[in-house]
Amino acid sequence: MMQAHERFVKPQVFLIGETEVNAVGLCDYLKAIGAPDWDTDAPSDGEVLAEVYGRLCYRSFGVGLNKNVTKVREGNGTYLANINKSGHGAVLEHSTVNFIFHNVSRVFTHELVRHRVGVAISQESMRYVRLDSLKQYDDPLFTAAAKTMFDAACGYLENMIVELERHYDIDNQKTFS
Repeated sequence: MMQAHERFVKPQVFLIGETEVNAVGLCDYLKAIGAPDWDTDAPSDGEVLAEVYGRLCYRSFGVGLNKNVTKVREGNGTYLANINKSGHGAVLEHSTVNFIFHNVSRVFTHELVRHRVGVAISQESMRYVRLDSLKQYDDPLFTAAAKTMFDAACGYLENMIVELERHYDIDNQKTFS
């Protein structure tokens, strides 16, 4: 179980690109998710951005970042061909100003989706990326007692997730539908 202080996070915003890749923002994001060595052979910034946002949805920058990912497609051309084949073309829209919002709630991102005009949305899939911990914005108004209660509730839920994964033998599932 996680420590209470690790469960509380600060939302982060990373500027990833402005029709061209912002290498500092991208590197900072990759470090934040545990993939600092990820690289691409994309021939243009637009193709880098499409690949980054596609991989963001499945946390597929490498094996081990998402328990459901046991292999990753290598090469930008191969990756984008699969994006097109699967009909996940929305990630191709990321050729203007691009931000990644990390450690934010689905409520926050849904407000962006609701007001989508001019906004291309890609977000980590709750269907394909296994939840390994529950986190909460570290609001300065929370008391120590509230943090302790939240940590206990999340610990219980995290344990139930592990039990359900065992029950359904999720590590040996080949498809996720």
